[in-house]
Amino acid sequence: KNVLLKGGHLDGGEAVDLLSTPDGVVRLASPRIETRHGHGTGCTLSSAIAALWARLAQTAEPTGGPIPMGGATVSDGAAEIEGTAAGSYTTAGSTTTTGNDTAANIDTVHLEMAVRQARAYLTGALVNADALQVGDGSGPLHHFWS
Repeated sequence: KNVLLKGGHLDGGEAVDLLSTPDGVVRLASPRIETRHGHGTGCTLSSAIAALWARLAQTAEPTGGPIPMGGATVSDGAAEIEGTAAGSYTTAGSTTTTGNDTAANIDTVHLEMAVRQARAYLTGALVNADALQVGDGSGPLHHFWS
């Protein structure tokens, strides 16, 4: 359902990624960072997206509050979410599978937020990578720059 086409190794002054979701295609561009420390960009980006998406989808709406699921929220442990969102949720010690596409829509919103935040983290890791004194060839990103 969702695809991120990463264009960081293409030529040009911008690094352009395309995020395709059921809601459409989002063009994400940032200035290209010239560095010899580009090893691991794809792995770093995908790991950051996965971690951020999971955190955002479990804890907050795009506005910063809990995700509403009918009369419950994902974070409050309420047991009654039947019929309010698609997917499986563990609440009060049991798993409930529900049937519409509300959760898929929430996930799309949070996915775009996670991709934008992960790209910002990756940019910082690239910008600060030259501070690493590692080898003479293509070096790693600076994962702990912040």
